[in-house]
Amino acid sequence: MFCQYCGKKIEEGSRFCSGCGHELRSINNEDTVVLARPSPDQVKQEEGSEHTTAQQQVPAKGKSIWLLPLATAVLVAVVLGGYYAYEQYINRLVEQDRVQAENLALQGDLDKAEKLISNALNKRLRHKTLQADLAYVREGQEVQSELNEAWEHTKQQQFNQALSLIEQAEKKVSGKEGDFYKYLSQLINDKKAAVNIMQVKQEMNNKNSIEELAALLTKISSFKVKEAQEVAKVIKTKICQLIYTKANELLKKKDFAGALALVQQGLGYDSENQQLLSFQKTIEQQKAAFEQNEQMILEQAQLAAARENAINHTQAVEVLQCNGNVTAQGDFRVWGTVRNVATRPIYMVEIYYTVYDAAGNALTTDSTYVYPNYLNPRDQGSFDNTSYGLWQGNRVKINRITWYLG
Repeated sequence: MFCQYCGKKIEEGSRFCSGCGHELRSINNEDTVVLARPSPDQVKQEEGSEHTTAQQQVPAKGKSIWLLPLATAVLVAVVLGGYYAYEQYINRLVEQDRVQAENLALQGDLDKAEKLISNALNKRLRHKTLQADLAYVREGQEVQSELNEAWEHTKQQQFNQALSLIEQAEKKVSGKEGDFYKYLSQLINDKKAAVNIMQVKQEMNNKNSIEELAALLTKISSFKVKEAQEVAKVIKTKICQLIYTKANELLKKKDFAGALALVQQGLGYDSENQQLLSFQKTIEQQKAAFEQNEQMILEQAQLAAARENAINHTQAVEVLQCNGNVTAQGDFRVWGTVRNVATRPIYMVEIYYTVYDAAGNALTTDSTYVYPNYLNPRDQGSFDNTSYGLWQGNRVKINRITWYLG
């Protein structure tokens, strides 16, 4: 059996042609065309009219045979192309939702991520990556829920319950790899640090010994987050204040070594504590002053006599006032007062001076005695002398003073 449209041989009983796809119509005896080889006489007799008719029929039959399969093929190609384009469009949408969901998950917005993944799975039910992502996100939601519950316990100062929930969350991500589990691990570590920080803050208020505070400092220092560092700083400050108080008591007792040892202990906790650094200098200064004072006390008896002798012989007279001016008569008058600063009485105090003109030239050198002649310690005396005819005089300068010890 052959197809009446394209001529392809087909199996008996087939409804559609496997070549062109046309539905096959049934062929009865009247429609049957017997394709037999004609005799030579028949060819000659029928050559004129039948040949012409055959030429007209053959092209028409060929056109109907090939145009229909071609149209069918074009239609199938269009349908398949449209279907392929639609599937590609859906794939792009699914991939966009998947990437966006992964980004949201890594940012902590797990609810939106779950919604996007679920919508994408509705379009591609057998998408293995989406199925895995959905499982990851839902596991992350469980972790978030446990961490939120732990924080509620923390706010009620139920630290043991909070840490127990955090431990459950840790077990869920333990040993698992990938960016999402790294994010969850970091989330768990941050919450664990926050709970421990809150616990240390609460306990810190009831600790008043250096040893207890040092234990809390060790605990909080294991967490590297900013909040832990701030609490550690507060604990260090409190330790340093306790040490400062104790060291100050030792300093009052002149126990310089003990006070310095305590300060060094405090600086071991906080090497930049300004209070202790300043106090360390104070202790060292007071220690040096104390030792110096002790040395001075030891040497005082030996130096007292020498100091007194030096003062009495070289610095017994203190000039309180010295003036000089030209009188109306053209003379130059010099006057002033002195004090006995020696530890013994002095007498016959003589003042030696020089008079200068306005240009700084020395005009004359003279001397005068102080009265009263005898001065006890801390007594004052005066001097007064006139150089006659020295109208060019402008100022006076004392050169030296002499005296006798009583």
